[in-house]
Amino acid sequence: MLWQQSVRSQAPCAASLIQPPSDKERCIRWSPRFAGGPVFHEDLRLILVGSDDNNLTAFSVRNGEKVYQTELPGNLASQPALTEDQHVVMGTEDGFVVKMDATNGQIAWSVKVDAEILEPPVVDGKNVFVVTGLDSLYALSLASGQAIWQYKQALPAGMTLRGQSRPVLHRPLPGAPAERVILGHADGHISFLDATNGKAIKQVNLGNDENFADVDTDPVIHGKMVFAASYGKGVYALDIRSGEIKWTLSEKSITQLATDGDVLVAAGPQKALAIDLQTRKVRWRTSFTKGAPGRIHLQGGRVHIPVDLGRVEILSLSNGQPLQALGSGLGVSADIHLNRDLLIYLSNSGYLIATTNALLGGSRAVPRTKSVKHPFLEH
Repeated sequence: MLWQQSVRSQAPCAASLIQPPSDKERCIRWSPRFAGGPVFHEDLRLILVGSDDNNLTAFSVRNGEKVYQTELPGNLASQPALTEDQHVVMGTEDGFVVKMDATNGQIAWSVKVDAEILEPPVVDGKNVFVVTGLDSLYALSLASGQAIWQYKQALPAGMTLRGQSRPVLHRPLPGAPAERVILGHADGHISFLDATNGKAIKQVNLGNDENFADVDTDPVIHGKMVFAASYGKGVYALDIRSGEIKWTLSEKSITQLATDGDVLVAAGPQKALAIDLQTRKVRWRTSFTKGAPGRIHLQGGRVHIPVDLGRVEILSLSNGQPLQALGSGLGVSADIHLNRDLLIYLSNSGYLIATTNALLGGSRAVPRTKSVKHPFLEH
């Protein structure tokens, strides 16, 4: 561990386990989970992270010292998104999209949408895309926050999972403007939308169960294919142009996907597996004691999976063997941030932790010494 820092500005009230604290009490509600994951701004050497007290705090990556704190219109329940002009965009549980100057914490604009925002925004050029708890997708102007278009998918009558699919953008050529927006829905469909106006180009039904048909995985694009999963059905590979289903794997309860182009790593409550994209068979499978996974990060031949009732699990990408587990075991509900060998995560105990992701011999962390330099800690 390089350092750790509490993200709470006040102590929680013990009585808030039963009811919210009153305005007279100098404390905040106790929270069993922190979902406003950290993001690292490399140019500014700042880590930005939300808390459960309506604040976003900037910490120095060098030593964890607090640089500034900004009050937001609601708690963050997802990771902020960086822009190219030293701003960040984020969504709150009270349904506000906020753009903030990352250099000083000043809010540039704040706009209200139709429901809470539980997934990270997607910034693309002059636009920002935000999905809400009512399965609405907004395209907003990054400059002003003004709505460009809105796409609404009706919620199903049956039971669904908490959370949504984060949209992914498809470009016909590298560097070209986004042509399509692809995202999954709680009713089991995956939509292909025109990025310029939000009109539906194609919808494909991946899950027709009455309950838990959700396609909550972020769509994953590789070459001419897009991968997604229905919680009640399994994993699907679709042609990115036509939407035609090319193959499926009957593996229920998948909520997260990631690929390196060779394998597709899938994870759900208490499990993770890797699907060989050539043979379309499971290459390896592993399990966790308890908990549901957060977004998967693949780097350096390793799989990084935060688990909301466990730790950050680090597995070998080649065989799924556990290499390392980070955290106290109280859970990591928020998305983690990886930048080279710098790994940053927010624990459910309310601590922001910066640590090294470098492994020695593929099995243990490289110890920190004065002779070991880290590019982000020397400035």
